[in-house]
Amino acid sequence: ALAVFDLMITSKVAGDLPFYRNMLRLCCQHKQWDKLNTIFDHMTHHLGNGAADISIYNDVIRQCRYEDQWETGLEVLSLMLANKITPTTITYQYLTAALYK
Repeated sequence: ALAVFDLMITSKVAGDLPFYRNMLRLCCQHKQWDKLNTIFDHMTHHLGNGAADISIYNDVIRQCRYEDQWETGLEVLSLMLANKITPTTITYQYLTAALYK
């Protein structure tokens, strides 16, 4: 499935929100942390800032917590802020739990 996403980038084809959510989940499941920024960038480019609801970002940050990827979680937080998505208490709880795990 991640190969399909690579092909979409090459072809400049957009997905819908559920597609991007699934791609982000696959990246987390397969520990493809380096692809997260690419997927978020592609999603923002095609759907616009704020198109993704906070749950998408929180899902990724939660997965980062489980996998001891707190630095990646902070990068996702930076993307949220850059895309004008306001973090919630749960966002900070996931990040704090990842830091103190």
